[in-house]
Amino acid sequence: MTQPPAPQRPTSTSNPYDGTPPPSAAWPHPQPFAPYAAAMPEHPQSATVLVLGLIGLFIPVTGPIAWWMGSRARAEVAAGRYAPGGTLTGGWVLGIITTLWLAVVVLLFALVIVGLLAFRSA
Repeated sequence: MTQPPAPQRPTSTSNPYDGTPPPSAAWPHPQPFAPYAAAMPEHPQSATVLVLGLIGLFIPVTGPIAWWMGSRARAEVAAGRYAPGGTLTGGWVLGIITTLWLAVVVLLFALVIVGLLAFRSA
């Protein structure tokens, strides 16, 4: 019994939508943007911003610091100096949330103090 010939890559480009490259293209296709993305590092303060944002869940005073540092780092990422990353974005969002939580707590504490002083003088 003879075996059928091995399938070969088509060399014609009669259908440009069938997924086969033209004969002159390198096989497999190089990915032009992959080396560029790998060459850009994530911002060096990404981990610090995330840690401050997480600590802000328990100690809300660190929330505004995480928000401020995250905003500055995101501006540097937008300028193209560093690659965007989830660590930086997560810390920045946690900084915003904990800053808002701190503002609510301070406002409620001030209302309690004002209320106690109002009832004491009455």
